[in-house]
Amino acid sequence: MTPMTPTQQAMPEISQVIEVPNKSKDQIFEDSKIWIAQSFKSANNVIQYADKSTGSIIGKGNIQYPCD
Repeated sequence: MTPMTPTQQAMPEISQVIEVPNKSKDQIFEDSKIWIAQSFKSANNVIQYADKSTGSIIGKGNIQYPCD
């Protein structure tokens, strides 16, 4: 594994839409929050904004990329 090094260069934004059949918006929202809690040391420090009514979660953190 290559160690991470600090950089002044911002990474490009990465986004992908994934269809999740047979799950409601609320289930996807809750499952996403669980994934964040399991994938980062502190979900409270990662989640910057969460709105269940719109299904929006905005986070800020570091994760090895590409990831599963």
